[in-house]
Amino acid sequence: MNMQHTYNIKGIIRASFIGLVLAPVGIDVDAQVDTLKNVIDRDVDVVNTYLPTIINPHKLQVEPSMDDTTHYKPTFKYGIMGRVEAVNTAPDSLTAAKMKFPKEESLYNALVKIGGGNDDAIGEFWYNIPQNEDYHLALNIGHQSCFGKIKMPDDEEVKAPKHHTWVDVDFARFLEKLRFSGKLNFNNSIYSCYGFHTLSADNYLTQSLKPVSIAREKILLDEKQRNTEFDLTLALANPNRDVREKTTFNASVNYGLFTSKAGINQSGINFDGRVRFPIKSNYLFDIGVAVNQFKVTVPNDKNEVYEYAERKHVDVPINPHFGVDFDAIQLRLGARMILEFGGEEDNIYVQPDFKADFNIADGLVRLNLGMTGDYDANSYRSLIHENPYLSPDMTNYVWSSSDVYGILGNKTEIKTTQKPFRFDAGVRVAFTRKVEMHLGIEYGSFDDEIFFVNNAWKSVTASNDTVVGYYNRFSVVRDNGKHFQAKGELLIEPSDKVHILLNAGYNSWKTNYIEEAWYKPGYEIGLNAWVKPTKSLSIELISNVIGNRYALNMTTGETEALDTILDINMGAEYALTDRWNLFLELSNIASQDQVRWMGYSTHRFGAMAGITYKF
Repeated sequence: MNMQHTYNIKGIIRASFIGLVLAPVGIDVDAQVDTLKNVIDRDVDVVNTYLPTIINPHKLQVEPSMDDTTHYKPTFKYGIMGRVEAVNTAPDSLTAAKMKFPKEESLYNALVKIGGGNDDAIGEFWYNIPQNEDYHLALNIGHQSCFGKIKMPDDEEVKAPKHHTWVDVDFARFLEKLRFSGKLNFNNSIYSCYGFHTLSADNYLTQSLKPVSIAREKILLDEKQRNTEFDLTLALANPNRDVREKTTFNASVNYGLFTSKAGINQSGINFDGRVRFPIKSNYLFDIGVAVNQFKVTVPNDKNEVYEYAERKHVDVPINPHFGVDFDAIQLRLGARMILEFGGEEDNIYVQPDFKADFNIADGLVRLNLGMTGDYDANSYRSLIHENPYLSPDMTNYVWSSSDVYGILGNKTEIKTTQKPFRFDAGVRVAFTRKVEMHLGIEYGSFDDEIFFVNNAWKSVTASNDTVVGYYNRFSVVRDNGKHFQAKGELLIEPSDKVHILLNAGYNSWKTNYIEEAWYKPGYEIGLNAWVKPTKSLSIELISNVIGNRYALNMTTGETEALDTILDINMGAEYALTDRWNLFLELSNIASQDQVRWMGYSTHRFGAMAGITYKF
């Protein structure tokens, strides 16, 4: 059943709901945390992994997926038991969840890491003030460079330099009844486009359509790319977690800034909040409200650089629901309403929000059912996180679904991806305290989902204006359809020195216009294992298989199957003393040419070794 409704009410919405926007007491830094206490308590075994750096237990934040495809990992999304989470609307590939492997206790607050290998060099610094009753502070600064050449399918070697610099600061102040916290993140990535063709006007546009603006030609044809991001988040919450007895709230505000070498600037402010009211024992009312705003501006050089003005977007999701919390059953019943301003028209989207969780056999078996909705306010910043080779003239516009090949012309404005409904069901079985299994399925619909295709140029001299080539930047198309997903994971922890997580996912896509769900994997399998054979030695293995992916070959106009990706990585750390540690990281052990994006080969086998010092 499609629960989505859209209305054209440009002026009325803005005035009518401003009170709702300002009304909540708090804005949620954990806006999607379930109101159900038991759900919160049991959903702590698995977290998203920071995969590019294998041995890095000190990393504060997950690094943006802007990283080199050398270490491409699938993006499993595991939430099959427990809580309702707001994930990216686009039914993306499942992301391999990673356990919270235990960290060694350290007597030292600072650590320096230096390493190098056949392709990469890295340097990092951490400083942590241990959490106490009053405050917490952590700092991580690092830089990683990759200089190695990449071998293309025709055996030609090309330079593919990549440089990444980051600064992460995480702090908290603990008061008697409040917790004030903040995060500061800075990321700067410099890399090159090195795909099928060199970036020249002859490959991008036909002779008669060559750009007359020097600025446009420089922006579109420069191989060197640079993306810089800055985010500052401040949050306030009361620390009480037993929402069945006391009112709790979370409040956060975030300012984000993104700039690129192409002159694209995106800034935004986001407010997010949730308040939970106990009606009486075991009965709760919960309401969450957020305001997400961003603005994208582009260079304005002679008007030939781009053909459109800046884009502004505001969305206001409102999510009230009623909860019932007993030991044997937990229910939530509500709705999600999204008010969207900007673009071609203002819209309201209404989506269901229902979740039921059943505790069977004292928690040894848990069943869950749910029907929810989702959305993703697409922007250049969010899209380039997924595909770093996105063309800079795609800032505001995408190809319409009827123009599936992305030929010049027929552009429409980027739209928010809507997921009007998503049905999910799952089971969690604890065979013993050392073995646990999760199984789940999801089925839902999506509107205006984003898919990537290589940029094309077509011959204006050919009789039928056919596509005669493509080059190494990407455009996007949008389409509607349905998505089915089956997923599972097996967690094995025979001791505190051995942790094994197996996960797998199967995806089936049905699209209305395009032939295949471009670049979306049909199946994914992951293995994450950590062992500590001796007191001084730790070993970790991360392996992923990604298969059944398709891309559109812009030269032939035909669908092309991409090779299955087998990505095997391993790392080891050996403690020489309490202060000095040696580490070794091996990437792409199978030495496979992992084609994440058509036209882009990746680094083969990589090795990095180094040392860390604590003080």
